Amino acid sequence: MKKIKSIIGYVASCPLSVAGIAVFILAFLGFVIINLVLVLVMPLGEVTIIADVFNKSALGFGALLAGLGSLIYLETYIEKDKIKMRKKMYEKLYPKEEFGENKRFSVIQKEGRKGRLYIYDRQKGSRRHIGNYWETYVTLGWDMHKTITLKNEAFDKLSEEEEPIIISRRVGA
Repeated sequence: MKKIKSIIGYVASCPLSVAGIAVFILAFLGFVIINLVLVLVMPLGEVTIIADVFNKSALGFGALLAGLGSLIYLETYIEKDKIKMRKKMYEKLYPKEEFGENKRFSVIQKEGRKGRLYIYDRQKGSRRHIGNYWETYVTLGWDMHKTITLKNEAFDKLSEEEEPIIISRRVGA
C-alpha cells in the first residue's frame, strides 16, 4: 500500500503526468461505455465486425506512435553522435595546449562588438566565428577569461573562415 501511495504521490507531483493519466482514464471509461452500449443495442455479428475494425485501427495507430517515438529517439542519438564527432574534430584542429597569447590560437573579439567571439589562427592569419560559444567553451575546455579584444582595424584585416565552430545546434546553448 505504501508503494502505491508513493507512486500516486510521485505522479501527482508531475502536472503533465496527471493530465495524461486523467485523459487515459476518461478515454478508457468512454471506451468501456461505448462497448457496453454496442453490445446491448446491436446484434452480436455487427459488434464483432466493429470490434475487429477498431482493433485493427488501434493496432495501426499504436504502430504509428511507436514509429514516431523511435524516430525521435533515433534523432536524439544521431545528434549526440554528431556532437561527439564535432568535439573530436575541433579538439584535433584546436588543441588546448596551443591556446594562449603567444601561442598559435587565441580567442578574440572585436573592440565594438563584445560577445561575438572568434578563434584567431596566427599561422593562417585568419579568424573563425564560435557559434554557441558558451557550450563550445565548456565542451572543449577553453578558458573564457583569456579572450583578447582587438582594435577594429586589426580585426578587419584578418580573413574570416566561412563555417563557424558549432558543437551543438541547440538554441541558446
